[in-house]
Amino acid sequence: MPFNPKSLDNLKPIKPGCTGNPRGRKKGDRNSATVLKDLLRIYIDKDLFLESIKSDEIRGLLDKYIEGTKVTIDEAIFMVQALKAIKGDTQAASLFMKYSIELPRQNIDMNIKEQPLFPDVKRDE
Repeated sequence: MPFNPKSLDNLKPIKPGCTGNPRGRKKGDRNSATVLKDLLRIYIDKDLFLESIKSDEIRGLLDKYIEGTKVTIDEAIFMVQALKAIKGDTQAASLFMKYSIELPRQNIDMNIKEQPLFPDVKRDE
């Protein structure tokens, strides 16, 4: 097979300031996480949301909690999950707790001096 000098063009490093994917995602396109985030921030009518709650007592509590006439979809989802958890749904309680409580982060001290594993044991020389 003869050597093709144009095949070396692909082996050159990318020039600074140029993208490695010139035909990549178009400007203004959004990834799925951004779309989901925007969807969860859509406001729905408070009365429409409260009509979906069957218990009058819980509906009254939520009515007092929600200020104004609208609630976002993510607020509604968290409220429903909290209500399910209160009623004894362990899966809803687990999900609610997972996303409502920030877990502690592990801190690792990278400035530890090296120490022998067994300081009392003398090495044979």
